[in-house]
Amino acid sequence: MSRIAKSPITLPSGVEVKIDGSNVSVKGSKGSLSKSLNEMVAITLEDGVVSVAPKGNQKDAWAKQELQDQLLIIWSKVYLKVSRKNYC
Repeated sequence: MSRIAKSPITLPSGVEVKIDGSNVSVKGSKGSLSKSLNEMVAITLEDGVVSVAPKGNQKDAWAKQELQDQLLIIWSKVYLKVSRKNYC
């Protein structure tokens, strides 16, 4: 997450925030907004300050995904070579 995303947000007066799992609802004088956040993001509300942080160790999750992507690319290249030899 970027440094800006990690900064806590102080709520102005008249703004309500409701957090229900990964769903966040914000209501103010000019309207309301609801958003469902990614499962890898944790959001907390304490004393009128909203904080957003990654859940768990995201570096491990991203590394695992990157490894899976690379293995898929390698497997597809090998499969194409094998299939071309058999059918060409």
